[in-house]
Amino acid sequence: MAERSFVKKVQTLRLGDGDEFRGEGILAVTKALLQSGVSYVAGYQGAPISHLMDVLTDANDILQELGVHFEHSASEATAAATLAASVNYPLRGAVTFKATVGTNVASDALANLASGGVMGGAMLIVGEDYGEGSSIMQERSHAFAMKSQVWLIDPRPNLESIVRAVEMGFELSEASRTPVMLELRIRACHVHGRFATKANKRPAFTLKDAINNPQRDTNRIVLPPASYAQEQEKITERWPAAVKFIQDRQVNEFFAEGTQDFGIVMLFLGIFVDQVSMMMITLPIFMPVVQALGIDQVWFGVMFLICMQLGLLLPPHGLLLMTMRGVAPPSVTMAHIFVAVVPYVVMSLILLAAVFLIPAIATWLPQWIG
Repeated sequence: MAERSFVKKVQTLRLGDGDEFRGEGILAVTKALLQSGVSYVAGYQGAPISHLMDVLTDANDILQELGVHFEHSASEATAAATLAASVNYPLRGAVTFKATVGTNVASDALANLASGGVMGGAMLIVGEDYGEGSSIMQERSHAFAMKSQVWLIDPRPNLESIVRAVEMGFELSEASRTPVMLELRIRACHVHGRFATKANKRPAFTLKDAINNPQRDTNRIVLPPASYAQEQEKITERWPAAVKFIQDRQVNEFFAEGTQDFGIVMLFLGIFVDQVSMMMITLPIFMPVVQALGIDQVWFGVMFLICMQLGLLLPPHGLLLMTMRGVAPPSVTMAHIFVAVVPYVVMSLILLAAVFLIPAIATWLPQWIG
């Protein structure tokens, strides 16, 4: 029995070019799969991606309309083995299961898949209970990806990044003939947001086409002596191809170190400049950089305001300190005011660090409102 019903919400999967999707992360992942022309999808139920299986089940009519095959797997190992369909055929396939326990169960099938390599894009969507809010041990599937040489993608928890990771993941897999692992943490699975959609694609090559035109390359079978050549191929061909694709397509997101210095600028300006003047001086410089680097503007705005308020409290010439001196009795000296403001400065620094390390503190309410 499904944990949740998505019968109504899956209708958003029919959105076409230029429409705006609004909803949950797991629905966005499913939409990204359909936009990418996936041929088959399989998985094994387990938190935190249980609801992804529920979405796929409730969307089965839509999948069938597009010629996409969907099935429930008996285990994580069975799900990973399903991707063997992409070894000899240009089939884009995706499977999903929980991690790290599920990744461990699937490790043998994953190792065989990674050794032989794939022709079609092969993606493993692993649900990770890792990081803040975790209810289990602090492990992740990164070690399994390194062991078998599978490219691991860890998207930022916003829908645009997640959808881009799915679409680029298939292309990376095909370019390097290597499976790709998409790591979805709990926050990414259930984050709400929006993104501009594309039309769903019917798979260019389906399972029916594969059945009607059987192909077999014995060099892809993971047995000696072929397995020795496959290990060499990983290093000499697949790895360089992946690096080239990642660099050419700018798959990785880099946030320039200099963009973090705006806090220092605001703290300094707050000592002798009022709030409106600070915004007029700095925002025309900061905002183009923020937009170019794809930094969440809500998060940036909250950080900006905290830094601006903190700057007004800092000795020796913080404007709020001067204001307090002007209204205080003559017996209150600047030294008294400097000492009194310390707890507020400390609390502001703690808040600044918390918002910097956990952006959801600043972004959850706007995302929830939609």
